[in-house]
Order: sequence, then structure tokens, then C-alpha cells
Amino acid sequence: MSETGKRLRSLFEEIAPPIEMGAIMAAPEAQPRRRGWLIAAAAAAFTLVVGVAGWLLVALRDGGPVTSGPGPSATSPTTTVTTTTSATSLPTQGSLDALGAYAAGPVPAPATCPPGSTPDVPGDPQGPRPPTSGDDLGVAAFDRQSGLLVFRGSTWTWVFDPCRNRWEERAAGGPTLGPSAYLSMAYDEDDDLIVAFDGDAVWTYDTEADIWSRLPGSLPSTARQARYHSPSGLIVLFEGDTERAWAYDVGTARRFDLGPGLPQRGLVAYDRTGDRWYLYQVSNSGGSNATWRFMPGRGWVGLSVATPSAEFVWSDLYSGDEIAFDEERGRIALLSLGQVAAFDPTVPAWEILYSVTPEAAPTDGPAFRAGAQLAYDSANGRLMMLGGWYGVLGDGGVPAGDLWAYDGPTGEWIELLAAAG
Repeated sequence: MSETGKRLRSLFEEIAPPIEMGAIMAAPEAQPRRRGWLIAAAAAAFTLVVGVAGWLLVALRDGGPVTSGPGPSATSPTTTVTTTTSATSLPTQGSLDALGAYAAGPVPAPATCPPGSTPDVPGDPQGPRPPTSGDDLGVAAFDRQSGLLVFRGSTWTWVFDPCRNRWEERAAGGPTLGPSAYLSMAYDEDDDLIVAFDGDAVWTYDTEADIWSRLPGSLPSTARQARYHSPSGLIVLFEGDTERAWAYDVGTARRFDLGPGLPQRGLVAYDRTGDRWYLYQVSNSGGSNATWRFMPGRGWVGLSVATPSAEFVWSDLYSGDEIAFDEERGRIALLSLGQVAAFDPTVPAWEILYSVTPEAAPTDGPAFRAGAQLAYDSANGRLMMLGGWYGVLGDGGVPAGDLWAYDGPTGEWIELLAAAG
């Protein structure tokens, strides 16, 4: 070896000691996100080592001392790169089984109501609130880290504070929805973002920063019922009634085809306590409804349980907003016209929690209404109901601007905010 080569090797080993690749290759396989990080880190280290070696070689060849020069100018121009993504597949064992190939990142602690809060005291009915109209009732998702309910309409964003029971209008921006467009939203916990799918694009909303951002790529316009899967950190959507299921990773802006979707048309719920998926099958032409569960390695299996009947407006267009998982009591709640039912996966069995007739006055509890939606308030450990119409739209129904919480232990509804006027 030449003298220059010896000097280069000596300096090289001082900067980057030898790496035992056998030990690295024998390490247990990490989850995909961690494995990708390790690969990226190794590549970066290798690039750095090669670059340093080349720099040393040039310096030694020139016979001059090894020195360090100034870094790049602070005014150097930067380039914004727009990435595009396309559909790809997870390592699949069959539909929702494939979610096991991913692992969620760290999750921020959920917010709780601070001292002095009044979550059980109705807010000021004359205070500011979102607009209400027959065709712009919005869709909601609860931000666990902020402890706020995010409510998005065609062009507006409002947040509801369930610790003080008041609305706050947020800045403009985000998706713009036409009369026939549909928005599906979910809170992504490990990315701490509200994620909205409008059929043309994927949007994220940072509740604390009040910023909407558009991500690359899209999902089919019929992909709805967005559900966050806590073990994988992915958001799962179901296309149409029974077509395909999709998963979306916010961190990488990639979508994954999970294969065949639902066995029957209906509302999907994710039991985060037991890591189980359930389907409330909505029958056609007055037939019997049914309850399904996704069994790992087997797919969707019908359960032999008595399933309550339910009625919905626009039976062909299920938004998925009428069903939610009540973490405090570990059961699935289903909202339909004048009725709330709950499914306990540990029994398993359904129970009617609340029922009211169409003749009930709007002031009689949450009343008979159509198009309302449920959301789980993790700050107070209870279900919230908002939106919809008193009666049925097109049959004398009027927009409902009130907001209620269901108290599981007492079986009573708590009025959080009365309708205006």
C-alpha cells in the first residue's frame, strides 16, 4: 500500500470506525417504518463516509493540509419538491389482516378538561356557531390531543370546546365542497392531524396551528367511512358499499389497496379496546339487519346476535357518521331516526339506549331527527350528537343547531348547546 493510501486509511478509520455488518444483519426484523428509518440512516452514513474519503484523497493527493471551509451561504436558494404517489399494496394476508404489517408511531397524550371547566353546563345559545342550512350541515371529527371537535362544512371550519361548550370559527382554507360532494374525516393520532378525504384530494388540518394542507395523491371518490386504526397508525376507508377497502398513511402520503371491502352494505365501527372491526349491515327493502365481525385470517363473519332495526335518510349514501365507538364503556353506539342502540362486543349483544317518536318536540331531549352524527369526546369520556334536522328533510324538517352528550352511567342526554333563536 502506498504512503498516501496508508494515511488515507488511518484518517478514514479515525472518522468512521469499522461497522460489523454481520451483527446488523442478524438483528430481528423491525416494523416497516423503523426498518425504513434504519435503511435511510445507513445510506446517509455510507454517503457521508464516501464523501469524506473522497475529500481526504483529493487533499492528500494535492499535498496540502486538511482544512474545513465555510458552510453554504444562508441566502442559498431552496427548491420545493412536490411529490406524487400511486396506489401500492401492503404485504397482504387478506384485506384488513394486512394492517398488521404496520406499526403506529408515538401518540400524544389526549387532552383533559382543565380545572374550572363546565362540561355539563349548557353554553350560551346566543354565542357564535356554524351556519346551518339544509344542504351544508358539515362533518365532524374529534381531535384527541387538542380536546376539540372539528366541524367542517363546504367552505368553513369551526371547532367546539366540550369543556366550556362553545364554538369558535377558524380561518378559511381547506377543501371546497359542492352540493353533491362528500367529505369523510378522521383524527390521525400518531400524526396529530385531522384528515379529510373529498374524493379529489387528501387534506390535513392542524387544529392548534389552524392550517389546512393538501397532500399528494387521492382515493376513489366513493371511499368513505374513514376510521383510524390505532395499532397501525393508518386510516382505513371503505369504497362504495361492498367494493374495496383502502388504507392511507398520512406520514408518507401513500395509499394501500386492502382488497375486497365489506360483505354487505352497512356502517363500520372499529373497537379500539379489543382491536376488532364490526359491521352493522343495513338491509334492503325492509329485510333483517345483521351484525358482522372481521375475524383475523378468516374475513368477515356474521354473528348470531339479535340486531335492532334502524332507519336512515338516503339509504344509498351511508356516510358512516351515525356510528361511533364509546371508549369509556367499550361499546359501539348506533344512531338512527329517533333511536340510539349500543353493541357490547364482550357479551355480545345489542341494547336500545334511547328511543323517541316522530311526534316528539325539538325540546324533548335530542328529539327525533335525521342526518345527525355521533362523535366520541375523549376529553370527557362520552358521546356527542350534533347536526341533522328535526323531523325529515323534505317533510317539514328544519336544521338542528343544538348539540348533546349522552351520559352512559345515567342513560340521560345532557344539553351542551341549545338551538339558536
